Amino acid sequence: MTGHRIDVHAHFPIDLRRGVGSVEPWEAWDTPAALRHLDSFQIERQLLSMPVLPVGRVARAVNDRFAQIISEAPDRFGAFATVPGDDVDAALAELRRALDDLGLDGLGLCSNVAGRYLGDPWFDPLLAEAARRGVPVFVHPALNPAAAPLALGRAPFLVEYPLDTFRTVVDAVYAGVFRRHPGLRMIVAHCGGALPALAWRVSSLADLAVPSAGGPSREEVQDALSRLYLDTALSGSPEVLHAASRLVGADRLLYGTDSGAAPDAVIAANDDGLARAGFSAEERAGVERHNAQALFGR
Repeated sequence: MTGHRIDVHAHFPIDLRRGVGSVEPWEAWDTPAALRHLDSFQIERQLLSMPVLPVGRVARAVNDRFAQIISEAPDRFGAFATVPGDDVDAALAELRRALDDLGLDGLGLCSNVAGRYLGDPWFDPLLAEAARRGVPVFVHPALNPAAAPLALGRAPFLVEYPLDTFRTVVDAVYAGVFRRHPGLRMIVAHCGGALPALAWRVSSLADLAVPSAGGPSREEVQDALSRLYLDTALSGSPEVLHAASRLVGADRLLYGTDSGAAPDAVIAANDDGLARAGFSAEERAGVERHNAQALFGR
């Protein structure tokens, strides 16, 4: 085994150009090939997740496949549990099974499920369970079914994914998710999408955005945003990484590749951007390894 990095953002092989709507790519998984890929990018351990929430019993099959992969290389792989997106009671039951019986590492969610965002009460039982257990929640972007025209005919990862990531974080903050679940530890993919650029706007205009009593104050919004964790996948610009660091602190940035979706050349370019971002040796070691160790506890 070579490598020191902990990669918190990876998937089964998918075609980034066609989107991530399929729930069948686990069939293409090859553990020996995946291990060679980890070594080529100096990754010691990789956490897998599904970039969509499947329906019905498919979630159970995905989690069982995650557990099988982990059993084949327990020192190299972990996974975020996927849950059914159509039944919250079934989702809660599957989350408990995945954590208790399969030993998975946290909960994987999407920015929206059928147009429901993280501020929607539908998610509250899942977020409460994750907060109670102290397990991280990984949030990956998804295309809102009603938003396809807004993608301008381009692939959704160009426009809609970064904006939907931003949209769901704002919804969660303004809906009081972090106030209700102070122990929630949320990892947001791709450095939060548009969040680093727009965080000041979101917090500074809080008093205008929620003029009625009971809404979050500017300070509450700032505090909630600062407690997020952001991964570095597809965010290999020093300017983006610095903005993300100013928002949450370098100790809340986590190394991510988007492996399985992002081509190797993109991952390498992303790593190069991280190397050129000007972090101190201690900060970079934190991003690549120690911050994830502290978050996951192993």
